[in-house]
Amino acid sequence: MILFKTSNGERDLTRLPEKIRSILEKLVQKLREQETVSGIGLFGSWSRGDADPSSDVDLLIIDERNFNYEYVDRLEPDGLLIDLNYIPKKWITGPVPPEIDQRLHELYILYDRDWSLANAKQWMSKAYRKPERVDVRTEAYVVESDIYLSRATSAHARGDFQSACIFAGIGVEFMLKTLIELNLLSISNSRFIRALEESAEKLEMPKFFNDYLTTARLSKLNHCDVEKKIGLLKDTWSDVTIFMREHASTLDSLHFTVKTMLGYYGKRSFLKGMVARSCALLDEG
Repeated sequence: MILFKTSNGERDLTRLPEKIRSILEKLVQKLREQETVSGIGLFGSWSRGDADPSSDVDLLIIDERNFNYEYVDRLEPDGLLIDLNYIPKKWITGPVPPEIDQRLHELYILYDRDWSLANAKQWMSKAYRKPERVDVRTEAYVVESDIYLSRATSAHARGDFQSACIFAGIGVEFMLKTLIELNLLSISNSRFIRALEESAEKLEMPKFFNDYLTTARLSKLNHCDVEKKIGLLKDTWSDVTIFMREHASTLDSLHFTVKTMLGYYGKRSFLKGMVARSCALLDEG
């Protein structure tokens, strides 16, 4: 049995595959040696118990430095894809932003220097399903949806129909997340359509779900169509990363959050994980 010892006791991770447990044990030990790291937790599919071999590992890193944004780094130790999601400690010791609700709710604490992460998780465990907290999360999605739909309207008015379609699609996706939230289902990129379908059924809105699939051109996709889109994804990623390398000096001058985001998406391990997850979903049918 492999256990992670923390200031709050011992956390049992025996439900994880041996390879993942071994890698996480070494990684957590390394991360906790950093003075700015006060907490580490596992969230996502491996924490919820609905992961499959293609799923990457998501870690929430509590950082004591003074910043007010989230950034992600990707590691690939021994072929295991791990995302390190850094957030400032003040997000869990002060007012908790709704975008980290789900992560705190499903979090499996691996390291907690001063109980602040455990306290935040305990509070979230009590508040997560309360109507007032659900309202906070759904309102945040509505605000984001409104922003993108406004951008879509402006782009349409300029005759920029391609941008209008992109912004409208993003805005609709945020709106759809409210339906999933109302049913208290986990929001996940790889399980999004299934969660939306289940939510529509519970809300007795099957026609809405079918209309969305038709509008989004998802209703008649077949195995061949998806394989072509995966191929297009690879080509697009390759073109973008070439452009990023050719303009590396310009990228270095960008804001830290933009630069780290581009660095994350520009890693070959990102494409590897995206393709592996897409192929796994394709095999599931």
